[in-house]
Amino acid sequence: MEKKYGIFYNVEFDTLLITLEKPSSHPEIETKGNITIIKSGDEITGFNIANISDEIVFTPGLISETRKAINFVEQQLRNIYPLTQLPQFVICQVLEIQPIEGTQLKACKVQNNDGVVDVVTAAKNVAVGTLTVMATDGT
Repeated sequence: MEKKYGIFYNVEFDTLLITLEKPSSHPEIETKGNITIIKSGDEITGFNIANISDEIVFTPGLISETRKAINFVEQQLRNIYPLTQLPQFVICQVLEIQPIEGTQLKACKVQNNDGVVDVVTAAKNVAVGTLTVMATDGT
């Protein structure tokens, strides 16, 4: 399944925390070996992969965009929940800028790989023609 997901390495517990969706207030869990599956009803909302330093080393913290982490997670979950990480950040070029009256915000049209999209920003250094990094929807 192609999806955006977050990966956080908790070094104190030597565990990767993978978040697919916001869980309900009372998630259910199921364990398969070193993998804990977190569910809300029938929907899987996340996973915890324990004891990962036996196989691989990561820097503590948020590592969602680290290719090594993405490959490791997808390999570990391949038989439980086949997963492919969608890009969360892309390069774009600013095409147009319009100030939003009464605010410090600017409405921009930017070009990325998917076409032209509308973005609102408070960045003071935004300028037409600028190449920048954009978080994609749902990131």
